[in-house]
Amino acid sequence: MKLSKSSLPFLSIGVLFLALVGLGKVYMQQMDEQDQLVQQLMQARQRLSAVKVEPLTAQKQQLEEQLNQINVQALVAKSRLSVVNDSITVNNVLREMAKACNVTITDVGSSSPGAENLAGVAVSSMPVEVKVQGSVSGIIDFIVEFGKKFPTGLVKSAQLTMSPVQGESAGTQTTVTAVVRMVIYVYQGGQR
Repeated sequence: MKLSKSSLPFLSIGVLFLALVGLGKVYMQQMDEQDQLVQQLMQARQRLSAVKVEPLTAQKQQLEEQLNQINVQALVAKSRLSVVNDSITVNNVLREMAKACNVTITDVGSSSPGAENLAGVAVSSMPVEVKVQGSVSGIIDFIVEFGKKFPTGLVKSAQLTMSPVQGESAGTQTTVTAVVRMVIYVYQGGQR
């Protein structure tokens, strides 16, 4: 098919018209999509503005407080377990010392450890009270042995009581009882 020179401008106008129609259709689709996106954005903003931040902030603070309380309770429990473990260890060492010094422990008491500051150093202190029976030299050996076994310990006082006991053998014997009050210091770390 041959095209004449007069039909060429009409054909060009037709192709240009089709291109414009195609571009218009694409433009209209983009405009519809943009309108949908704007509507979705407005809906999202409305939902976001409906969300109350204050209750979430209050809930966050409440949960943080609960977490802090739980952490404190965990530390207290850990500390109690440590105290029990330390008390058992101290008790066992004291019983071994008594056996080696030929004295008998009749009672061991210990109060809750406390935190102290000795010359700027943080330490925990464990007060211990031991009641022992035996000879005077055995009790003195027991006290000296305490200083060796617990170099960070301190004997606060020792109260000796001597009482005569009637024995089956001829004569009376003297029983010596001592109440020894001691404190064992343990380094906590850091300076105050």
